[in-house]
Amino acid sequence: MSGKYSSRGGSGGRGSPAIRRCCGAPAIRRCSGSGVGGKVVLVCGRPQKYSYKFNRHIWYTLTLDGESTAEKGKRKKGVLGEQSATNTTKQKSSAIWKTRIVSIESSIAAIGTCIYSMGGHYHDSAPTDEVQFGDLLRADKGWHQVPSSARMNRPRMSATSVTVDRKIYTFGGILPELNPGNSWAEVFDPDLAQWFPLPPPPHILPFVGVFAVMFDDSSRRILVGSQRSGALFIYSISNNSWEQLGVNFPLGGICQPVLVGGCLYWLDTDCIAVFDIAAPKFFEGEIVCTQKIRDKLYTVTECAYIPQFIHLGGDVFSLMWLKTISSDGDLIRYADPDFLSHCHSEIVSANFQVFKGNGTVTASEISVRTYPLDTALNSRCKNLTTPDIVICLIV
Repeated sequence: MSGKYSSRGGSGGRGSPAIRRCCGAPAIRRCSGSGVGGKVVLVCGRPQKYSYKFNRHIWYTLTLDGESTAEKGKRKKGVLGEQSATNTTKQKSSAIWKTRIVSIESSIAAIGTCIYSMGGHYHDSAPTDEVQFGDLLRADKGWHQVPSSARMNRPRMSATSVTVDRKIYTFGGILPELNPGNSWAEVFDPDLAQWFPLPPPPHILPFVGVFAVMFDDSSRRILVGSQRSGALFIYSISNNSWEQLGVNFPLGGICQPVLVGGCLYWLDTDCIAVFDIAAPKFFEGEIVCTQKIRDKLYTVTECAYIPQFIHLGGDVFSLMWLKTISSDGDLIRYADPDFLSHCHSEIVSANFQVFKGNGTVTASEISVRTYPLDTALNSRCKNLTTPDIVICLIV
């Protein structure tokens, strides 16, 4: 299957921090390029002023440019501490993406500037195999649903996806009682508008806590693991085969891991953890930061969604999460419609420099940036345990 696939794609230059609100109406064209620079993060949430039965969501794109020149200078001098850089380039659009789409338990991935929402479920319904997409460069065209022939082979919710060579590889998300079997993983080819089943891994991972990350080399391999069981598999795209690593690792943490240089990195509330896959070796170290940041890390553990841990390049990483604050400055986890109108939401990006030596690792705070949103968002659905916020890296 992989032999007929070609590798195509683009990359953009760096951009300045900016929040864009995505706009929409029915129908959209398929995009073909990249065109979005820097590290682009997609943020989606539900404003409480829209009824849950309509599944209304608002989508934002946030472009990260790593560190400012001043921050780099302070890091070289060893100066730590919170440096709040509030984004002032927020764009307010009269038209926004606020269409009825599947829940946040859909899987989100990007090919170029096209954002794909796969699976999930509508309010109080079973998982779906639907696939929808929207183009960031043509956001005014809104979202479009793929034809029935381009739907997934199985309904999924809470699946994990990764984009490689303009193909979307999706893993898990099938409820255990629905017999995952040979459809546990599949790949979407947008040129053929078709999903192809992948062989199953040596054993099916638990439904909750599956993650997939691409090796940052030329091997065309995907690391697939479980935050529940600690199992690790490598899927080879070239060979269309699986390899089970003979090690388990104590994952845990407050975020899903990122893979850099053959090592998995993730954060907990009071430490940074590293798992060297080739060694194999696990070690953890201190997070050197102000008490204010440490307190914020503890509040992240109360999120109903998964914060996003991002590698910005070199030895710099960022943890991103959403917080909604009342007019009195109180952190809000759920608000009724009338009260939410008196709140505001912002994305917090805490940047850390990671020092990894021979079996040692530490993370030192560089800066904290806040990016205000023009609409207050709830962090969870009322009377539901499922998350209602998604933050994911798309470029």
